[in-house]
Amino acid sequence: PGAQTSLASLQPAILEFERLCPLTPWQRTRTLLRIDGGFGSDENLNWLLPRGYQVVAKGYSGKRAAAYARRVAIWQEVRPNERWVALSPTQLALTMPTKTIVLRWITSGGQTRHALHITTLTDLTPHEIADLYDDRGAAEVDIQTDKMGLLIARRRKHLFTAQEMLILLNDWAHNLLAWFHTAALCGSRFEGWGPKRIVRDLFTIPAEAVIVDDALVELRLSAAHPYAEDMARCLTRLWQLPLPNSP
Repeated sequence: PGAQTSLASLQPAILEFERLCPLTPWQRTRTLLRIDGGFGSDENLNWLLPRGYQVVAKGYSGKRAAAYARRVAIWQEVRPNERWVALSPTQLALTMPTKTIVLRWITSGGQTRHALHITTLTDLTPHEIADLYDDRGAAEVDIQTDKMGLLIARRRKHLFTAQEMLILLNDWAHNLLAWFHTAALCGSRFEGWGPKRIVRDLFTIPAEAVIVDDALVELRLSAAHPYAEDMARCLTRLWQLPLPNSP
């Protein structure tokens, strides 16, 4: 439900995931769940940990993180004068063995903030735990670039089924763009481009399609476009790829 908080959403989300993906106990030990602070209460972690997944989570309470940080004697600098990590002097007592670290950083406004990161991967160093948690940011970047590239930031449907279909179409378009980037653009001048520039600057190149018997046999790009020549080479490489399931 849209009015439900993150704290109340973790358990039903995990149960639904397990219904759709019934992993074996061994597979769960090979599956890492990265959990944002909005979900990371002690109650949620105590419920989740016995289910056998690997977990790296941000603690729910910022006040507790600040209190733990005041007990830290030695910090490890991650980014000069901006970010530090340390093993927490107080380890959270949860239902399964975990390691707790404290993170301290300076905001763009000059304020000091703290967070606790909790993980089942107890062999990792505090620095490695912080980096592992930060990896979750890649998914958020993908979502942001999709919104800009596919122009879906403000598209909302009144019916749930219509909104669900919009999400599925977005996933399909995202995967199509990812495949196109790998298959056609790698090694070209467009290799570093994201969805926004691909859609805006490449997919809008004027062209003429030649179709015979419902099959695309030729695509003629406008020579006047500044990207046409390089894009033609990318499409030639794409055209030469074997079809799926072909010998």
